[in-house]
Amino acid sequence: MTGSEAQDFFEHLGTIDEALFSGLFAGFTQIDLAGSTTNNTMLFLQPAASKHRFITGLAAAVADEPRASYSPLKNNGAPTTRRAGAAFPENDWLSFPDGDQYLVNVGGSAQLLTELAALRQQHRAAVDSLLLAIEEDRVDEYLATTFTCPN
Repeated sequence: MTGSEAQDFFEHLGTIDEALFSGLFAGFTQIDLAGSTTNNTMLFLQPAASKHRFITGLAAAVADEPRASYSPLKNNGAPTTRRAGAAFPENDWLSFPDGDQYLVNVGGSAQLLTELAALRQQHRAAVDSLLLAIEEDRVDEYLATTFTCPN
């Protein structure tokens, strides 16, 4: 399945239920699913729609495409979903130099906040050292003798 074919399928899903195509969090990516011999797997993000609505719309789109199959299925063969999560917390570092927006997204204990503050200081020191090495035209020396990357 080419990227264009995957996009066409996703757009077809939108003709079945617009919320699954253009709603909040609607989207897909193509993945190499372990155990798949075709490498034609589309992984869908569940938009801001009910799980039932999502499954129903996606199953209908799959039923319209003879080359497609729905996965995962329950033991009785009915379509279902699996849950996974990924977070990409962001922060406007110019407006919030202490990472306030980032910290709100990741939450955290006092220990986490302390560790993040220490990491931030290490990062700042490394950047300052690298900038000085660039200014003094000794980057190779700096990287070979001074810079260390934490494990």
